[in-house]
Amino acid sequence: MTTKAYVTASALIFALVALGHLIRLMEGWPVQVGSYSFPAWASLLAILVTASVSMWGLSLLRRYL
Repeated sequence: MTTKAYVTASALIFALVALGHLIRLMEGWPVQVGSYSFPAWASLLAILVTASVSMWGLSLLRRYL
């Protein structure tokens, strides 16, 4: 796998994860693992992190490849 393909795939995967968390917040879907229920702010934090990593990957594509 080339570097360009790896960075593109990583950016796309992180963008999809961010989109999933955004949909979870908009629809109000609960997330529960065992007996622990994750609060909505956890998805907000996940959106910020995964969207940032995705944008970073896209900027790497434009800058270096």
